[in-house]
Amino acid sequence: MKVICFILLFVLLVGVALGVPARTRRALTCKPGALACSDGSRCVPRQFVCDGVFDCGNGQDEENCSRRSNANVPDQRIDDERNVPTFGLEIGNVRNI
Repeated sequence: MKVICFILLFVLLVGVALGVPARTRRALTCKPGALACSDGSRCVPRQFVCDGVFDCGNGQDEENCSRRSNANVPDQRIDDERNVPTFGLEIGNVRNI
């Protein structure tokens, strides 16, 4: 039993030392005018760039903004799966985004 544990530990350590390749994302193709997040997570439509909401995980869509977008619907977000705008719904003290 000790030998099996030692072998498993050895294999685990060798795997970590060699490094496990990171999961690769598929190439992101955005519609014209949309911003492709540098982390490859999504496309941000032009109206959601510089709107004060971090749609890219790294905040790239809010960098170097000289003026804010006219996106004036509260709590707009970009859906991770479909890259489409979603809107938050606030009911009393419960908030669903």
